[in-house]
Amino acid sequence: MYVPVDLTNLREMTDGDKDVEMMLFEEFFKSAHSCLSGLEQFCHSPENDQWRRNAHAFKGIALNIGAAQLSTLCKQAQDGMALPSPQKQTLLDSIKTEYGLVQNYLKTMIG
Repeated sequence: MYVPVDLTNLREMTDGDKDVEMMLFEEFFKSAHSCLSGLEQFCHSPENDQWRRNAHAFKGIALNIGAAQLSTLCKQAQDGMALPSPQKQTLLDSIKTEYGLVQNYLKTMIG
């Protein structure tokens, strides 16, 4: 079974404190929403640097939470900042799909 998040490092950093984990998950959701909004906004825009900045930020927060596949997709988006809009849209769709898996997984951890 595919597990979209590896919480090993996070749990070592939080020393297993569930309240801290919940706080970090909520902050991840807020930041992810902001990054996704930015990617959507700049997907069909000539503002390639704004696309790259949102992809870069999302890559980092995904990696911090332990979502390696999501981080990899965001890295591809970051590196593909000059791709044509249809290819960016395909990347964005993949990111949204993977984020949905990560989000659902983390929500099961919350309760």
